[in-house]
Amino acid sequence: MSAGAPARAVLPDHVEVEGLQVRTWHEADVPALAEAIADSLEHLRPFMPWIAQEPLDDPARAELVRGWEADRLAGGDAMYGILRGTRVLGGAGAHRRIAADGVEIGYWLRADEARRGTMTRVVGALTSTLLAQPGITHVEIRTDAANLRSVAIPPRCGYRLVGPEPRTPQAPAETEWGLVWRIGASPAEG
Repeated sequence: MSAGAPARAVLPDHVEVEGLQVRTWHEADVPALAEAIADSLEHLRPFMPWIAQEPLDDPARAELVRGWEADRLAGGDAMYGILRGTRVLGGAGAHRRIAADGVEIGYWLRADEARRGTMTRVVGALTSTLLAQPGITHVEIRTDAANLRSVAIPPRCGYRLVGPEPRTPQAPAETEWGLVWRIGASPAEG
């Protein structure tokens, strides 16, 4: 952020989704988060670059959780756990990397929760929550063209396809083409 630029509003610590808890991660979530990732390594590996860091030990994962919350409180990204009771179903991130007035959503879901509509509900609610925040005019999702499950979610949530973008593959199944999806106003020039 440049000197004199207005501070960005802190993103919310939770999102309302019936039957689920969608909230920022707590250190107490570390064992359940580790279990969800471990149970879904092969499901996540093809398209999630961060999975290459796994397995993390509990102290390293706790440090990540603390860092995520510090970043959010400083006006940065927000990382959300998706839970049913104490069971971690997946995660979502609201990343402030696309424009001063925009946020990019990323998401993952454990293997045994796929194809139940869970992520569509979460992405829809997170999108609405983000668009209601001061200073946010649009939300984007970037998917790899080959990640068909991920590609299916944005149109269900009202996003429009902006188009393809070239990219450098970061995970084993990623291609050199991503798809950019947007909802809300066009990004501000700047």
